[in-house]
Amino acid sequence: MSRRKGYTAALLATAAMGSLGVIVRQTTVSATGITGARMGFGFVFFLLYLGLSGQWRQIRMRPTWPMLLSGLLIPLIIMAYVHAIQHSPLAIAAVLLYTGPPLAVTFSRFLFKETLRLLNGFLLVMAFSGLLFLVGFSADDFLSPGTYSGLLAGLLYGFYITSNRAIAASVPDAARSFYQFLVGSLTVLPFIILSPPEIQGIDWCWLLFIGLSTGFFAIILMVYALKRLPAQEYGLISYLEPLIGALWGLTLFSESLSRRQLIGGALILISGLLPVFLRRGETRAKGLRKVICGRHGD
Repeated sequence: MSRRKGYTAALLATAAMGSLGVIVRQTTVSATGITGARMGFGFVFFLLYLGLSGQWRQIRMRPTWPMLLSGLLIPLIIMAYVHAIQHSPLAIAAVLLYTGPPLAVTFSRFLFKETLRLLNGFLLVMAFSGLLFLVGFSADDFLSPGTYSGLLAGLLYGFYITSNRAIAASVPDAARSFYQFLVGSLTVLPFIILSPPEIQGIDWCWLLFIGLSTGFFAIILMVYALKRLPAQEYGLISYLEPLIGALWGLTLFSESLSRRQLIGGALILISGLLPVFLRRGETRAKGLRKVICGRHGD
């Protein structure tokens, strides 16, 4: 049941985060301003959620270093990724960001002794190949100013997944999210003070939406999922995010998808959802074996 909830949370988090690229293209607010909105407004929405749900007691604990490190990494990933989007083709920014999941699988293999299943390894390669088909780019695109920011975003994303996996299983979900929001908001605050973003009237609406969708919803669901899923399984589902971003563009801006992009989207969809259905099948098979063994025991 816990693993199933983890898959559901990961899928919902991916759907929420998939809207970020589309929103960034609709506003001229700097990477710092967007990051501040995601963390600051997201934190406000999270505090309201804590108050309404009565979970204040769960956050009364001393934070561990993985919780603090995770909170530090979130705004750094966002700022690096948004900077990459604003200074390089979106395709390059997406490809470089999603070097993070394979890195996290590698880190988890050595730090937590997580065994990479052969099927999951194949699916990771399949998902990354689908991403290359989906976004499309030329070698010259890597010469853009945002390339280094994209590389940094991918590296930090890999560290973020790994640091969340290092948090003790006994730590409540509310505490995990609270301290990550708190540290993340405090981390981005000096950047905003040193370089205040220029915000126009309509931009406030976009920033509030960023705080609600890619901040509050995405982060608490991502934290929830990372507690319950190995890095390799979360990484596979995370590749659905650029596909969802493309579907957002298709729905909202009537952007078309080429045959190559459709093939890439299909590869990502299969590699992301196949583990979910396989795990469900394994769970049902185990349940059936228990029933049969129970009957024989009688």
